[in-house]
Amino acid sequence: MDLRRYHETLRLLREDYAPLLPVRVARRRMPPLLYGLAELWDGPTGELYFRVSISDRLPGWFLPHALIHEWAHCLSWTNARTMCDHDPEWAVAYGRLYQEVIDR
Repeated sequence: MDLRRYHETLRLLREDYAPLLPVRVARRRMPPLLYGLAELWDGPTGELYFRVSISDRLPGWFLPHALIHEWAHCLSWTNARTMCDHDPEWAVAYGRLYQEVIDR
């Protein structure tokens, strides 16, 4: 059930809230206090994309929350001149995503 919600959240984000650059999402082994990470990556042929990593140690019920948090970084970095961590633009994107996704 928990993983189903995570995959449904990912599908919704990809369909309705796609940033200007592609997003690649994977669950990865991460340090204990790091739940997720969004990064701008330069692919081998020069294509830019966002890489979102979600800790594989998180309990299933928390996965959609971590995914929304990191996806908000991708949205705010697309619209901002600089890539700040938790600036007001990120907060607006996070609040909007959280309300839309969790309320469904």
